Amino acid sequence: METLAIDLLVHLTFFLFGFAVACALLGTRFRLWSIAVGYPLGMGLATWLLFLESVAGVDLSRTIILVNLVLMAGAGTVLLLTPRFLSPSPVPLAGGPPRRRGSRRRVLLIGSLAVILISAITTFAVASSYSAWDGMAIWSVKGYGIAMEGSVLGARTWGAFGLDYPLNIPMMVAVFSAVDGDTLPGSKMAFPFLLASMVMGVYLFLRRRGMGTTLALSGALLLPATPIIFEHGTNGYSNVPLAAYLTIGILCAVDGFRDRDRGRLLLSGLLFGFAAWTRPEGMLVAPAVMIVLALTSRRTFPGVLSTAAWFVTFGLILGGWLAFTLRYSDGGLMASTAQSAAAAIGRREFHLSALYVIARFMGHQLLTPSVWGILLPLWLVLFAVRWRSMARDGDARSIVVSALVVAAMMVGHFYSTAFLGTLEEWITTSGNRMFLPAGILLTVSLLSVVRSPSGGPTPANPTLA
Repeated sequence: METLAIDLLVHLTFFLFGFAVACALLGTRFRLWSIAVGYPLGMGLATWLLFLESVAGVDLSRTIILVNLVLMAGAGTVLLLTPRFLSPSPVPLAGGPPRRRGSRRRVLLIGSLAVILISAITTFAVASSYSAWDGMAIWSVKGYGIAMEGSVLGARTWGAFGLDYPLNIPMMVAVFSAVDGDTLPGSKMAFPFLLASMVMGVYLFLRRRGMGTTLALSGALLLPATPIIFEHGTNGYSNVPLAAYLTIGILCAVDGFRDRDRGRLLLSGLLFGFAAWTRPEGMLVAPAVMIVLALTSRRTFPGVLSTAAWFVTFGLILGGWLAFTLRYSDGGLMASTAQSAAAAIGRREFHLSALYVIARFMGHQLLTPSVWGILLPLWLVLFAVRWRSMARDGDARSIVVSALVVAAMMVGHFYSTAFLGTLEEWITTSGNRMFLPAGILLTVSLLSVVRSPSGGPTPANPTLA
């Protein structure tokens, strides 16, 4: 129990620090959204700051890590105790007409199911430890190596792929390893906590779009209830963390562009940066999605300075990591695969049959309820009945185009493996999880054009943004 209490305290420190920073960026009117982004933001900031300290030559000893955690908790507490944040929100936290008793019961029931579902995912995650391949071979062991050697360079010799892979997850694991040995392992709680943050962000976005509480909760809970997402909320792979950063970052950007809100754009830039700090493909997907969002949101362009600050915030994190990894690695597997594909295409070897293999595999997986649940029929039904609304809705279009960009880039990645003769191996072992962000974004975009017949909060209620 003592270990569990310590682990929960570390997670709470991540959340408190991120919540305080989000409140500083968004102001008191967006406390619910600050709660949703608190954990992923705080974890990303904590691991990035520790990374910078290690690069600067600071020994990441247990004492140094504990001092960092205390400073983060103290800074967050001091910020939240300032008069600005103690003052009441200028608008109520709940919007829309008063709920009927039956509606309140449905909300209570679905809310209870949400708590049970996330608790189950957290229990399974911790109980299974790091027993899946990537969790064992990459993320956890690199974190333990960093903690053992007291340096980020420990990841170069511990685990697979050297310093080719970003270190958000390993640095988080290193914190728990240094604090209490990660014996539970408490670091595995981060994966369901990131999933829960994404679910809350989707719920708040749907509510702001005019969807009633019951329907918005049900829609958001479709995500963790989908088998492939549930699985990756427990197995220690970094695909759900990447999906969480991308999804919340996109939703923040969509709102920020629409309302010309620099605070939300800065927050979005940080989240996109931490997506690149989490997985290799995040370094490619995040900037591509940001460009798409800027182009599709041109009618609500917030100004050159706000947009530049958005890109610069992201670029500082991506640039910092690239400067480090290119010094200690040769670009990694993705770079070598892309080089092989480019050379083959230069010889006019196109391997177009690979596209059929990818489409056939993913089509079969989407039709398998034990993998993607009911998402495919849901997509088809919602598109059939709401496509006109989506065509007129700028926000929905931005999200669905982002989903298509992510999916296209994943197709490109698997297509390039065909030139090495390893497509079948790669698509069968990582196809579903690599398409997770695209599937989640497509679901959110289609749900966002559904309107509750009973009404609900209007877009004017910023606390639900």
